[in-house]
Amino acid sequence: MNKSVIYFAAFFQVMVFSVYASDKYVLSYNNVKDEHKVHIQASASDVFSHEIASGKVKPLLGGMSGDGLYVIELNPSKFVLRCMKQPYSVEWCQKDCQYSRMAAEKGLGPKVVYENLAEGCYAIEFVDGAHLSPAHLEDKQILEQFTCALRTIHNGSVDSQVKFDIFKRIDQKIKSNIQKNPEFSIELHDFLDEVYKINTAIKKHTIEPKACHNDIHVMNLFYTSEKTIKFIDWGNAGLGDPFWDIACSVIKFHFSKEQVGFFLEKYFENNISSADRAHFILIENVALLSTGLNFLAIKQEVPSAAVKAAVSNYLRKTNEEMTSSMDTFEDIAKICFALFKKRAQSQEYKEAFLLLEQL
Repeated sequence: MNKSVIYFAAFFQVMVFSVYASDKYVLSYNNVKDEHKVHIQASASDVFSHEIASGKVKPLLGGMSGDGLYVIELNPSKFVLRCMKQPYSVEWCQKDCQYSRMAAEKGLGPKVVYENLAEGCYAIEFVDGAHLSPAHLEDKQILEQFTCALRTIHNGSVDSQVKFDIFKRIDQKIKSNIQKNPEFSIELHDFLDEVYKINTAIKKHTIEPKACHNDIHVMNLFYTSEKTIKFIDWGNAGLGDPFWDIACSVIKFHFSKEQVGFFLEKYFENNISSADRAHFILIENVALLSTGLNFLAIKQEVPSAAVKAAVSNYLRKTNEEMTSSMDTFEDIAKICFALFKKRAQSQEYKEAFLLLEQL
């Protein structure tokens, strides 16, 4: 074999696989950004308290934030390190840690095991379990457990005053999609007007801002072998409208009409008001629109079989007909948009508007 090829291969191996040794442990890692290595080493030193051992580090893929995420395993310790992307905010890093600790104290999330707020880094225990799925929540006991967990989070106390305004987020998301998808311009402008009307109506239903997760979906919830529910990823957490978490739960976990009724009655402890129900009906449609906008943002990619199955499951459980194919994410976005418009014309939706406008 040509020597230059051998040298290149050896150099490449060094680049993707390296070893770090301290007086307590030896870590092997690959595909780790150089600027994150010092934080990996610092968190490992802080968490690991045994004699010399060997461990490994690997990137955790799939996050949408752009943060560096790593699973660090040093037997018996296993944790996830988050290195916030530049420019990070000490206030936001502190906020994430506060919400994580609040959830952990209530048995609803992994513990924070390391934090370096000045550098925008923190670590939490690794959650060993399956992601909470729509199938899990078809079991009424688990659905009730999830409902109680969500209400407990909303009634939790945090010092952080960071706020989350879903309507500002949706406004930005629609305007971004208008720029990138001019062929949807008229439709998206109509959606912008409808969202403005919803926001105006909902503001008449005065509720106290709550500690909210604001990013409820399958990948951010676990169901453990101990039959406990754990929330992770508090990047969007903030004081906000608890109905957003409620509505996202209904959409992302494909609740049927019967499940929605059970969920709301349990969440409001059998005392849901007509204003609460109207608030939910309007914000649920915003959650559906938001889902469609997410799909439109990646319109050219081909949906996986799992994504198609999830969309089909939602349509089946809500007794909705398939309105188009699902060859691209744009097709799925169109399905969401069609449902948004259909529900906006329903009698239930119009009555919810009327009720809130009269408050």
